[in-house]
Formats: sequence, C-alpha cells, structure tokens
Amino acid sequence: MLRLLALLPFHADANNFWTASTARSTREFGYTYPEIIDWGVDAETLANNVRTKVNELYNPPTRASRRSLQTYKYTNSTRPGLLGGLLGDIRDTLEKFFELGINNLNKQWVINIKVDKHALGNTFQIHFFYGNPPEDVSTWGYAPNLIGTYGVFAGSSPDAPSRTSYGQVSLSPVLGNAMSSGILGSLESAFVIPLLKDNLQWRVTDVTGQPVDTQEIVERGDLEIFVASRDVEPLSSGQEHLFPKHGAWQFHKEPTQGKTGGVSDSWNPDCQ
Repeated sequence: MLRLLALLPFHADANNFWTASTARSTREFGYTYPEIIDWGVDAETLANNVRTKVNELYNPPTRASRRSLQTYKYTNSTRPGLLGGLLGDIRDTLEKFFELGINNLNKQWVINIKVDKHALGNTFQIHFFYGNPPEDVSTWGYAPNLIGTYGVFAGSSPDAPSRTSYGQVSLSPVLGNAMSSGILGSLESAFVIPLLKDNLQWRVTDVTGQPVDTQEIVERGDLEIFVASRDVEPLSSGQEHLFPKHGAWQFHKEPTQGKTGGVSDSWNPDCQ
C-alpha cells in the first residue's frame, strides 16, 4: 500500500526510511503547529479542533454576510466589464471573500485542465478570463477579469516523454461575485452554463511570458478543458468543527465546446 512506501531520501534511522504511516504525526520530529494541539485530547476532539481552526482561517460561517447570495437582485446582465471590475476586488480583499462565503456556497464550480506538461519543452501558463483578455499580454497575470491561472511546471527538455498534467481552477469567486452583483440568478446549471459559454476564455503564455497559440498546445499537448460542478451542503453557525459535505462531480461540455482547447461534440463526460 502507498502508506508503506519509503519516502526517499528521508531516513528514519540508519537502515530505514520514513513512510506515510510512520510520519503521520509531527510529534515524531519534535515540533507541532499552534492549530494542532495533540496532547491531552482524544482523536475526535483533536479532529474537531483542527477543523475549527481551518474554518476560522478559510471558511468562517459566522463572518459571512447575513444576507444570502440568493437575496441579491438578479439583473440578467452578462456584461464582462461589470463583473471583471469586481474580480479584482475579491482577489485583493479577504473580507469580501468571507462576506460572500465563497468557500461555503451551495454549489461548487471548477475548470478542469488536462494537458501534456512537456508540450512546450518548458514551463507554461494557461490564463482563464471572464470575457476578452487585455491586449497587453504582460498584464494577463493580474488582469481585472482574470479568473485564475494554471501553471504547468516542466524542466527545459524538448525531448522529455509525454506526461499528462491535471489541474483545476476554481470558478467560485467569479460566480459568487456574479450573484452578488445581480449578473447571475443562481448557481444552478441553467444559469451558470450560458454565462460561461458566452464569457469563459483562456490564453497561454510560455516561460518568458510571451503568448503561445492555443492550437499549438492542443496539437502538441492534447489540451482538454472542461467545466465541472458539485452540490455542497454549506456550514451554518455552530458547525465550525465540521467541513462542508460535497456531492459527486457533474461534468459539463457546453462552456468550452467549440473553443480551441475545449471539448469536442463527441466528448463523453462519463470517461472522465
């Protein structure tokens, strides 16, 4: 089993290496963290304490706005400029992130990426935008309408064998902002898919920051981009010792279908 595999090159003693099983506690190494007080408590209490600390840092239900996202006025507008301006706010302001409860929404949406990491023989990035990216390529990494960037790290080796890299970029910040600004009426597919179909775009840059034709990544790296969602049972106040419960992933081809690097008409989500 994987937990018994040696964690090379880290020696536990002169003859043995650490494994995932033997290195489960930092106590073995003589240190801990403020959030992990693992003495004088049983396993259940320890787990509850750690989950509470994680939620305090990243998903505090009590700090979320008392006004549910469902109560924001829906204007049925998909203007990229309006939403693009808000994206910068949510990335730069943690309080805004907590106010909208981005990590505690009732549905989670992500962009899935599959690509050969050695497609360009070096590191490259895939930038995702709501609407058209800026003309100035040097601003793509911090553009107001940037949803997120997937970095593919690879050594400088043009002859390296193919190796598939998988990744995700969260759509929760952009969709949470869309709801709060009245652009999106719900996180259900009937609302989200048309929005993404019309506005989700992506561009590629190489290790030097120069643009790369996306078609080149498709041909050399079998780039495939699709969207997925899953239901979430959010936390309520008083449940800080728990984590949200997640349903099974559902895959959607419509948001990327027909776009360079997106899925084809014959794409079968059941194979993912």
